[in-house]
Amino acid sequence: MSLQQIIAIIIFLCTMGAIITGKVHNTVASLTGAACLVLTHILSIEDCVVAVDVDMQRLIKHILSPPFKVSI
Repeated sequence: MSLQQIIAIIIFLCTMGAIITGKVHNTVASLTGAACLVLTHILSIEDCVVAVDVDMQRLIKHILSPPFKVSI
């Protein structure tokens, strides 16, 4: 195993540990883990942009957005 693989595994386990224990919000833990992977040059910014699924983001946005408010 290379050093980058070991660091990636440690970051992953720390992120999953934070999510499982619930001491940190899932979003904060996930974004912190992703930022650590970018800062340690395990992932590049381009890899992160490619990994983002735009259609899934739109679906989640529409599901979580509040319903339209109708004023009379």
